Amino acid sequence: EVYVYDVDAVDADGDPLTYELSDSPAGMTIDPATGLITWADTGELPLPELAFAYTAGVCCFDSVTDPDGNTYLVDTDGGKRIGVRKLDGEGQPVWGFYLGSSWPSSYGTPREIAIDALGYIYITGMFGGTVDFDPGPGQFALTSADDYDLFVLKVTAQGEFCWARSATGGGSRPIDRELASAIAVD
Repeated sequence: EVYVYDVDAVDADGDPLTYELSDSPAGMTIDPATGLITWADTGELPLPELAFAYTAGVCCFDSVTDPDGNTYLVDTDGGKRIGVRKLDGEGQPVWGFYLGSSWPSSYGTPREIAIDALGYIYITGMFGGTVDFDPGPGQFALTSADDYDLFVLKVTAQGEFCWARSATGGGSRPIDRELASAIAVD
């Protein structure tokens, strides 16, 4: 038997999204462009009548493509880390990194990615705690003033750190969250 499920996600500004399975049973696939999950029963299910009880992890990535056909993705699944990846025109990984990996003392969620005319990559979103925004051997730590502050990170087309900035509202609510949900560059 074949099971089909359509994962739906919408990017606020209409950017294309890329879907990926982070965890799944044997025989399950996802179309990276449409989010359509197909699971063919491989006969390995101990109780096929309980197929509905199996789980899969789905990640959805905001993406942009440069003039050379390279795709840059940010992990937008609301996880604990800020993830950024570059894929070549064939969809093969070129580089990638995660920031803010010591949950719960540091965490972040990227929301948007953009490329400028010179090929620099800009990522924006929110973070909490202290996060090292330099994906390389160096260190560039920013500490949020509230539960979440917004950030903007600039890296080269090779994934090398240029700079990072944060902003806070300095509010007095019980939970303060500053969030950047879009970015535009020339």
